Amino acid sequence: ACDEWSVLPKPDLHTDTDRFGHTAVAHNGSMYIFGGFDSLLLQDLLVYTPLSCEVFSERERCEGARPGLRCVWNSTRCLPVGSEYGIGTHNVTCPQKRAATEKVCSMFKDCGSCTSNLASCQWCSGSCTPLESNCTVEQVEVLDHEQCQVRAEDTCAKLPSCLGCVNDSICQWESKNQHCMAVPDHMCGDGWDRVAESCYKINTSVVNYDNARMDCISHNGIPASLTTAKEVEHVLAKLALMTNELSCSRTQLMPWVGLRGLNVSHWRWEDGAAFTNSTLVWEANEPSGSGFCAVLSPPSQAGRLKAYTCTELTRGSVCEKPVVNPNQNARQCRMPCAARRTCAECASGSTDCMWCSNAKRCVDANAYVPSFPYGQCMEWHTMNACPPENCSGYRTCAGCMEQPGCGWCNDPSDTGKGQCMEGSATAPVTVNGTRATLNTSMCREDRSFTWNFITCPDCQCNGHSTCVNTTVCEHCSDLTMGKHCETCSPGYYGDPTNGGSCQ
Repeated sequence: ACDEWSVLPKPDLHTDTDRFGHTAVAHNGSMYIFGGFDSLLLQDLLVYTPLSCEVFSERERCEGARPGLRCVWNSTRCLPVGSEYGIGTHNVTCPQKRAATEKVCSMFKDCGSCTSNLASCQWCSGSCTPLESNCTVEQVEVLDHEQCQVRAEDTCAKLPSCLGCVNDSICQWESKNQHCMAVPDHMCGDGWDRVAESCYKINTSVVNYDNARMDCISHNGIPASLTTAKEVEHVLAKLALMTNELSCSRTQLMPWVGLRGLNVSHWRWEDGAAFTNSTLVWEANEPSGSGFCAVLSPPSQAGRLKAYTCTELTRGSVCEKPVVNPNQNARQCRMPCAARRTCAECASGSTDCMWCSNAKRCVDANAYVPSFPYGQCMEWHTMNACPPENCSGYRTCAGCMEQPGCGWCNDPSDTGKGQCMEGSATAPVTVNGTRATLNTSMCREDRSFTWNFITCPDCQCNGHSTCVNTTVCEHCSDLTMGKHCETCSPGYYGDPTNGGSCQ
């Protein structure tokens, strides 16, 4: 396979062929496509038959035949690859991939997506460009997605939901515009630097380990557990900068870190992480057993670790605390659509959710199509537009008939009055959980009630008139008017449907 998708030229047909959810099978060189969905369930059959290699009489056109064909030139004629005369005697290669254009690469907005596709793109310090466009001297070239530096802004921007956003400690939910954004760096406080999900501070006081630990605790932190390369890189860079600033001091900067030894060979960080998770290494011949606390060697010695007696004095300590964001609270998030059990909950004050009345299910508006790929949702509602929750809420036969599981029990007066109730084509049903049982006593034919499930009775006057020729309301009484006596006369108000009154 050439690992390349081709868009087939659209045929000039009398009908639209776009669809999804269909069945496709290849047989005898043709592709058969049956059914599918395009807002309606389809039951047609499409057949695509590619050209035959034999129609090409020139070598160049034969070997360049696309799409749906792979042909070889056999001295005098064009043959399909894999045929009796097209095996093994010719070197068949895939067509050369087109170089990635500026337009294609510019679609990728972050390093990860730029370097994780087949479009031959590269990341140049903030922009995605084709490989043939060299990065400038000032820009850093990234070709492999594993080399990308993950920015908090990019991580948060990919979280579409409030709950997903606030569960990530580097993100916060912006309620006004309903999007996820990175927690600002200033959340760490003065003198602290943020690295990923934590804040770091290097003190320069001369202290023993216990005093260093108490100082960290007084600032809601602990001695730092440097378990990732990014944390180590930041602390060592900060130490190098501070060492230059303290060059006049007689005492070298060798700060305490949150590493404690249970014995010579067993060390753990303050946060409980095993020392093996760290990218730091010991100095030569360390740990020597002379102490069970640890300091960072000066940057001039590559920032390695050295075991120290916990009561010994040294200059500096590294503190760590989590990023604390007052705006990061799951209570500000709306209830997820899938957790809303009624239409009122689903559609109240939000356009994010849609209620499917026949499935009695609330779905995210962005997930409507994959939630009902074959149009199983017969009617949906949004934003304060809920239907009755059960059949008895429908006051007219017409409204009742629109609901798949409802039927109309017509009143003996045959004036359009009746009751909408759960039922089947045979009779009303009593619903108990997921079980439904026929119940003819709810609409008794022996008392002249009639059950209607497919169509309404001819006379539909809402109980305010009788019919002439079975369908025309003769004279609307009770202060009503309209084709079905469904509205109140001018100057009166009320709901006259299904025997209601006007006043």
